[in-house]
Amino acid sequence: MQTSKNSYEQGQQPFGLLPVVIGVCGFSGSGKTTLIESVLPSLKSSGLAVAVLKHDVHGLVMDRPGKDTNRFVCAGADFVFAHSTTKSFQIYSTSMSLEDALRALPLCLDLIIVEGHKNSPLRRVWLDGPKSDNEPAGLGSIARLPWNVTGRAEQFFEIIKSELKKSIDARPLRYGLMAGGKSTRMGSPKALLEVDGEFLAERTFRILNSAACSNKAATKYKPVILGAGPLPGSLINQTTLLPDPPCTAGPAAGLLAASRWAPDSAWMICALDMPGITPETIDWIISMRKPGAWAVLPKLPNSPGVEPLSACYEPMIFPYIESMVQKGRMALNELARHPKVITPLVPERFVPAFTNVNRPQDWKNAVGSSNK
Repeated sequence: MQTSKNSYEQGQQPFGLLPVVIGVCGFSGSGKTTLIESVLPSLKSSGLAVAVLKHDVHGLVMDRPGKDTNRFVCAGADFVFAHSTTKSFQIYSTSMSLEDALRALPLCLDLIIVEGHKNSPLRRVWLDGPKSDNEPAGLGSIARLPWNVTGRAEQFFEIIKSELKKSIDARPLRYGLMAGGKSTRMGSPKALLEVDGEFLAERTFRILNSAACSNKAATKYKPVILGAGPLPGSLINQTTLLPDPPCTAGPAAGLLAASRWAPDSAWMICALDMPGITPETIDWIISMRKPGAWAVLPKLPNSPGVEPLSACYEPMIFPYIESMVQKGRMALNELARHPKVITPLVPERFVPAFTNVNRPQDWKNAVGSSNK
């Protein structure tokens, strides 16, 4: 395998798309379809949601004359969608640019493999044919796979894994302090509880900011505050406040405010009522991110649930959260059942960091009677 420098930076995706897009190019007979077909089982077994976009320069024919869908198209429908209990497909009766075709694909994808479109702004691999066809000058593919090389599919699989990792590293990572809630059980605003001469909200924000400053993907983003709970004035003056969207409430509303404000970003979320949180704990959560995982929701030992408010969310999960909220399902613990959400077990050394305070006795146990 030969590699070369591409005009796009590592991890940068064309057209600002969220899924990783990688092209497979080569002249006719170079084995593009065979290569993609052979790598798909490995990608699926890795837990990835994959789409394939094929460019057919000879004209596309996929619907049989006389079938209902074909009759609709011939009658003038611009778009036909057919579905059953096991499959579905859609037909657009208009021409599309590559960018438009990519954007027409579902949001719930980790990877899009494009067959063809060699002159488009894609990060791509070039396949030699049986005559060792040279790559056209100036194409700048990220790799070149010779014809009939042993392990061609395995090499392509490794390239894809590398591109997926680069994409995660290049994705903007933002930090949000969840500050909503009425503190009814505490009897007074949690944000204004004092510990070591510092308001609890100030302390948690400082720790979150420290973790953000140490992460190269997040250093240019100051943490924001999600929700509309009471806050100390010093905190209000030093960061951005994102109130809950209209007609929403609770932690899910805070997540929606974050995703709508910066939809292309991953979000590390932290609740302000966890006085034991540390930068190291936050770094551990972020270290659990991996291709194919749309959220990291830590799970405490011997606990039936997960910790959705000390968690990291990738942008691909937010359409699902939007759907949950629209259906009136506001419990974020539901996300643990989503097949693209991982729930790593919290190491023993980090367990105290996940203790939240809801009642006066919780606060006393957490920080001691001297900080009532």
